[in-house]
Amino acid sequence: MSVRAVGRSPLGWTMAVFFATQSMQAYAVFGWLPQIFRDAGYSAQTAGLLLGLTTAVSIPVSFVLPGLVVRVASPASLILSLCACYLAGYVGLIIVPYDGALVWSLLIGLGTGLFPLALALIGLRARTSDGTAALSGLTQSVGYLLAAIGPFMMGALYDVTGGWTVSLPVLVVFLVPMAVAGVLASRPRYVEDELVAAH
Repeated sequence: MSVRAVGRSPLGWTMAVFFATQSMQAYAVFGWLPQIFRDAGYSAQTAGLLLGLTTAVSIPVSFVLPGLVVRVASPASLILSLCACYLAGYVGLIIVPYDGALVWSLLIGLGTGLFPLALALIGLRARTSDGTAALSGLTQSVGYLLAAIGPFMMGALYDVTGGWTVSLPVLVVFLVPMAVAGVLASRPRYVEDELVAAH
């Protein structure tokens, strides 16, 4: 099975959209969160520590989530819960970026757990090792290409507006296709079955 073949599968593109949008969120967060906190009034040192907290939270989450994804019947609830963490963190940054910084850092760190979850889903949506490799090839190549837009988009909007009142809501908007694609990808189906049905 080839990456091109997986490109004919709706599941392949669903996974690619999910992977791209969650990676875009993570790249934007790790690239710009310190500047957001600095603009809110924190020193460079404290802003760096807050980003460190976000990263520190994501590490144990990355170890726990793949195991949970394998055990649950449908990971949709996990995906939506992590999307909600992102949402709460972003809204908090928009409304009270200084006073709630600790909480927003923690919530956004939980949200970044979507990355290992997306990787685990790749293995769960294929029946064979060849299918997993091909699905991974499409998902990650398309996903990372689109995800790279995130930090540049944030920077461009920041330059144009002089603040985060536009770029943070844009990240909130991108949570919608991420959540939809994640829920669709969480349904128990396999890329090989879709390709057989297409013939």
